[in-house]
Amino acid sequence: MEEKTLHNIWQNKLYDGKNLKTTKGEIIEIIDPGLLNTDEGPDFFNAKIKIDDTLWAGNVEIHIKASDWFRHKHEKHIGYNNVILHVVIENDTEIYRKNGEQIAQLVLPIRPEIIQKQSQKTNSSQWIACGNKIKSIDTLTWQMWLDRCLIERMESKTERILSILKQKTDSWDEAFYILLARSFGFNLNNDSFEQMARNLPFSILLKHRNNLFQLEALLLGQAGLLSDVKSQNDYPIKLAEEYHFLQKKYNLPTPNQSCKQLRLRPQNNPHLRLAQLAALIQKEERLFSKIIQLKEKTSIFPLFENIKLSPFWETHYNFISSSNKKNKSLGKSSIESLIINVVVPLLFLYAQHTDNDELRDIAMNLIQSIKAEKNSIVDGFAKLGKTAQNAADSQAMIHLKKQYCERKDCIRCRFNK
Repeated sequence: MEEKTLHNIWQNKLYDGKNLKTTKGEIIEIIDPGLLNTDEGPDFFNAKIKIDDTLWAGNVEIHIKASDWFRHKHEKHIGYNNVILHVVIENDTEIYRKNGEQIAQLVLPIRPEIIQKQSQKTNSSQWIACGNKIKSIDTLTWQMWLDRCLIERMESKTERILSILKQKTDSWDEAFYILLARSFGFNLNNDSFEQMARNLPFSILLKHRNNLFQLEALLLGQAGLLSDVKSQNDYPIKLAEEYHFLQKKYNLPTPNQSCKQLRLRPQNNPHLRLAQLAALIQKEERLFSKIIQLKEKTSIFPLFENIKLSPFWETHYNFISSSNKKNKSLGKSSIESLIINVVVPLLFLYAQHTDNDELRDIAMNLIQSIKAEKNSIVDGFAKLGKTAQNAADSQAMIHLKKQYCERKDCIRCRFNK
């Protein structure tokens, strides 16, 4: 049995709760098993347990074997001094706090069929452990948990933003630019584009906002896409020359050359995506400042629409090969992706930062107004009978799958029984 399985059994009181006694024969009553701790320290916080006639409040640590207490060196860690009960399956030793005091210990009585059932859930090879019953979950319970998962996903995304803000002296425009650049990587080049933006300050781009050619040169060059340019067209060569001049002028660091270009759909080629970003920066100087003044999706979409790229990109996706002439402005799905992954999280954090409940509601209404994303996770839940109604649902499903199902963290899931 894994400890995670034992955590689940303890949290949900799936053991035989009658006539519980410590290894010393003291009568135990579990009033509150406590709250699961996912960080360093005891497994459960703030438990309430009655041992004989004394009510204890504190933490609970759980192991398969009692000797695991010493194997993990908990007796040397002051953080385990507040453990009031050690729950085990096998009692092979007594255990003590750092100060030498003995800790009450309980061998948890569990029926074999319970162990088998919970172990199967934890070690399930299904797409999700509860896949055979998720369809039966009532709509209200399902939606409430999705709402919670959406908030958790927004909170996890804001952690990255907070890190950027801390590094960039609380510049919301700079943070927005870095997040926007990252999202223009559209998954495969996210990290490369973010590193490019971190090495190319937004303040420098603003100085050249009225010159699209220079904006392209800075972005493409700092992304390492102007190194050793090979093209039958003069345009890329001139971009490289301009970048080298600007790189020296602003003492920019050596370009990042990790952009991936293979096995990409033409519209996701990094050259084109950065050209689109340059055009967007030229079109909207202070994009984030404008966004926080708007109230709905219909007002935000035009900010990203109809961007005008340099004529070169009408017939190219990169520097190597040409294409049929085509307007390569951002498409609807790309704009929706940027709103979901950049605009909404940043609005969510800004609302918290400014204590603006109205802005927070606008962020939530905005993501609910966008159609559900198409990906393998959303398709997987649809096959199990749970369909995403909008982007809020699809984002929540992504969080549920990655943070709960894939980690076999059923104990914290509201659907766990």
